[in-house]
Amino acid sequence: MTDIKRDHRIIAEELLMGDARMVGKVMFLQDGVSLEFASEEIDRVRRIALTEFGSWAVDDHGLSATVRIAGEPFAAVNEWGDACLISTSEDGKHLLLRLVRALNHGATVCALKAFGGPLALKLTAMTERRGDRLWLRFVAEGDVDGIVWPAPADPVRRDGLWEHTCFEAFVLTDDGYREFNLSPSRQWASYRFDSYREGMVQAAETVTIDGLDGASDLMALEGWIDLPAGAARLGLSAVIEMKDGSKSYWALAHPSDKPDFHHRDSFVLDLPPEHP
Repeated sequence: MTDIKRDHRIIAEELLMGDARMVGKVMFLQDGVSLEFASEEIDRVRRIALTEFGSWAVDDHGLSATVRIAGEPFAAVNEWGDACLISTSEDGKHLLLRLVRALNHGATVCALKAFGGPLALKLTAMTERRGDRLWLRFVAEGDVDGIVWPAPADPVRRDGLWEHTCFEAFVLTDDGYREFNLSPSRQWASYRFDSYREGMVQAAETVTIDGLDGASDLMALEGWIDLPAGAARLGLSAVIEMKDGSKSYWALAHPSDKPDFHHRDSFVLDLPPEHP
């Protein structure tokens, strides 16, 4: 485990310092998936796609374009200096997830969305599977000084962490799902549910939190969770408490008319394949 932690710490620090560029992140849309990346990275994205899938073709329609990777069509859009490849099919979703892992050292990089619209923050989550554990890195960018960061504490199990700034992972299983809470204080929690918010008990799976790191306008929490048997899909989310007393609720997807991290349709991320 020590070597694995060191590997990820090196990658995380390189991404933070810009020595190893984080290229692209996935955003889950209401009816599809988008891979977003800086326009100047298009050559690298094309090169990686050719290496991974063997083909890359562009059909230019004037005001729009279609990119075909391994025969799968993606709508190509360029907005505010960022390029997007968008798919509404399951095959396209899986291909974009494979592509984003290839672009980012094997890690899946996804954008979290605030319920109710954008705020003066951006949240990104990175995941990578290692055997029966999952590495997680949550990155907050923007007004991080305005966030209430729980004070350091002993790394023990504790309930109620979601009442303050907390990062969360939900894992769909054959027998229900698990909820994992990762607090910047290094305290943690894990729960097992039989069905939607039913049968809640403490889970056997544990959490390891490596702590916070960051810079003037960026803070990141890194940790590991045990994967339960039958783990299938993930939901990633966060509660962010601000010094002005407000709270915002972030997730890969918000399928209902209120923040609900337990909603089955918010478990949209296929579990990354095991790292070789």
